[in-house]
Amino acid sequence: MDRRLSAIMFADVVGFSRMMSSDEAGTLARLKRFRRETFEPAVVAGGGRIVKLMGDGALAEFRSITEALLAATAIQEGTPQAADQPDASEPIQLRIGIHVGDVIVDGRDIYGDGVNVAARLEGLAPPGGIVVSATALEHVTTRLGLEVEDLGPQELKNIRRPIRACRVSLASGKPADTGTLDRDAPRSTRRPFIAVLPFANLSGDASQNYFVDGLSEDLIDALSCWRSFAVIARNSSFAFRGRDLDMRALGAALQARYVLAGSLRRSGDRIRVAARLTDAEENRQVWSGQFDRDLDDLFAIQDDISRRIAATVAPELEHAENLKSRRERRDLTAWDCYVRGLHAFNLETCEGYADARGEFEKAVERDPEFVDAWARLAWTHLRAMSEGCTDDREAAIEKSLHLVRHALEIDDASAVAHLCLGTAYVWSGMLEEGLAEAERALELNPNYAHAAMAVGNRMDLVGRSLEGIEHMQMGLQLNPRDPQHRWTYMIYLSRAHLSIGRLEAALDWVREAVALRPDHPDVHFRHAICLAHLDRADEAREALRKCEACRSGFLRTRRDWRPYRDEGRNNQIFLGLRTHGLLAAADRID
Repeated sequence: MDRRLSAIMFADVVGFSRMMSSDEAGTLARLKRFRRETFEPAVVAGGGRIVKLMGDGALAEFRSITEALLAATAIQEGTPQAADQPDASEPIQLRIGIHVGDVIVDGRDIYGDGVNVAARLEGLAPPGGIVVSATALEHVTTRLGLEVEDLGPQELKNIRRPIRACRVSLASGKPADTGTLDRDAPRSTRRPFIAVLPFANLSGDASQNYFVDGLSEDLIDALSCWRSFAVIARNSSFAFRGRDLDMRALGAALQARYVLAGSLRRSGDRIRVAARLTDAEENRQVWSGQFDRDLDDLFAIQDDISRRIAATVAPELEHAENLKSRRERRDLTAWDCYVRGLHAFNLETCEGYADARGEFEKAVERDPEFVDAWARLAWTHLRAMSEGCTDDREAAIEKSLHLVRHALEIDDASAVAHLCLGTAYVWSGMLEEGLAEAERALELNPNYAHAAMAVGNRMDLVGRSLEGIEHMQMGLQLNPRDPQHRWTYMIYLSRAHLSIGRLEAALDWVREAVALRPDHPDVHFRHAICLAHLDRADEAREALRKCEACRSGFLRTRRDWRPYRDEGRNNQIFLGLRTHGLLAAADRID
């Protein structure tokens, strides 16, 4: 039988039988509308799936308890009140129970004690409320802006042991918050977050998707230059491509107050761009615009849209603060090659890096001053080397250093180039220099999620772990839903907590990474390290087995893993595995 650890949500409508007895048709219509407009979007936006609907009840599964709690609070906050009803009918209200546990998977359905506990906890919740097991709350490693009331051990029907339960609610009516920075401040003073969704391609030609994505990515870059608001990273916002979601639910999932969406239609040498900015908290459109231009005016459109949004969100800023290094280019063919290269680069495969290298080479051939194309070209060599696509490590590092230094000779204000240079330094063993370049990239673009993570990661590597953890959490805040890179942020955080003796926190972070990327050997390897430090040798051995199952021989490549400058910290990493005889047995895992 297929088993997995899941966060389980069970929801039930309050007083459904009573409402059906008085108005069957009206009640059913309200329930369907509620599911369509509130419940289902919140679950999907939270990264979960609806397992099944059962009359007035629903069972949903999430990869982490944090996602389940965020979805539950979004559902309860988005539930229509009586005043919002089109008539005087009784509004739909839910009770929600949440638990984390081992489940048996049978097709799309799930079974097990964890499901039963969540269903019983739901009955303890007040109308419009949420009850969570204390066991589940132990898995939450970030502040969510929730108030928790301990209900103590509860005897639940057909559950053998008492379950300690907690009632949770939004603190002071504020939205749930996964961040740790200035978003705890009052709305009037905190820095707003904006998410740019991938624009829709209305050209009727799927081959133009790359072009439309390129416009969206350029808008993210342009908006990121404004310092009075933050922009959610591309990989997080692009995870919601093609989903027809309620803006409130989408904003809650991305923790963004504003959402920019739009479309592009390309016909010959003309394009039409339509864009709209929505206040997701209030589900209210605050700006829209339509632009008909020749293709050679594309960069003027990007400038126009970014300035109008900035003027709407942060009117106190002057336009001069918007850095224009990329918008000053006018070679559309080079940009076309660049966005094709980005698409291939983001595939994160050996073939993708090779294809990206070819496109970036075309871009710099057509526009020799295209600094970010030079930087990305350099990065393809580092990525190919780190993913084992080439055996000549030294040649790859040397090539990347040569290319990225050329990029910085063209424009020393490129955050992408400075971060790439810092990455090459780290692979060369120059950790302090790598940290300095990441800090320079973050100074140039305070909204650059990968730079924030790199600063934190490298601070940890040189022994400044507490500062590093703070910066890595900032990176997570800027990039909250990234399906490609979020797991790497989590394993870096796990290693940092482990290095300063926070073993349970380290285990929590790596568990989230395992849930996101169970197909990657590195997450299981680090999971084994954390388990061994906690003397859970049998579980550590199983994690090592899963690691080798993902990629045979991976453990041998990690025998000499020495990420830290301090050799004592490097030795500490493997202490648990050595203590339980697991490191020496790594080659015999089967």
